[in-house]
Amino acid sequence: MPGAGLEPARGCPQGILSPQCLPFHHLGGARVPNITKVGLKRLFFIILIGMKIKNFTKSVSVIAFLLLSLVLPASAEVDIDVYHEFREELALVRDGYVTAWNMAIETANENDPEGWAKMHAGNKAVTWAEIEFEAPETAHLKVTEIPDGFAIEGTYDVYKLKATFVPYAKENDTFYKIKYSTKPNTYTKEVVEEVFGR
Repeated sequence: MPGAGLEPARGCPQGILSPQCLPFHHLGGARVPNITKVGLKRLFFIILIGMKIKNFTKSVSVIAFLLLSLVLPASAEVDIDVYHEFREELALVRDGYVTAWNMAIETANENDPEGWAKMHAGNKAVTWAEIEFEAPETAHLKVTEIPDGFAIEGTYDVYKLKATFVPYAKENDTFYKIKYSTKPNTYTKEVVEEVFGR
């Protein structure tokens, strides 16, 4: 370290102003493809193919296609914020319905332990009005009434859901009969199973 001149010598080494902020990671936000060693090998392969193709127009087309496959991710990426928001909306519907359903059963059974069962003898369907349930407002899901349960339809990013949900009690726990109107993709099915069970 040089000696003190017009300015005093620094008494301590220089460093980052906020070292506690490093390293930082962005959750969600822009999706940036990650070029790894595998990606570099693919790029090398693309160049070799381009060199071997004699027809210039064909060569340019093939290289452009292969470069596009290099830059774009192999499969859809799921934004973590989107995942949490979609999951929370499903959980909001589930919790609201089950709470109303359980309260209606408790009220019916107050004076008669078989009160609820008698009310629904002969497979009489449970209605929203009977359990005083109102579907919550969500940004991406449309919730409608069906006999004994509810239907959910909505799309949010990679998540696409159209299904019916009918709760039933077993061993003091709540389960759901889920029927998909359209086959869900892997992302959607995983979140539905997280919220409603398999």
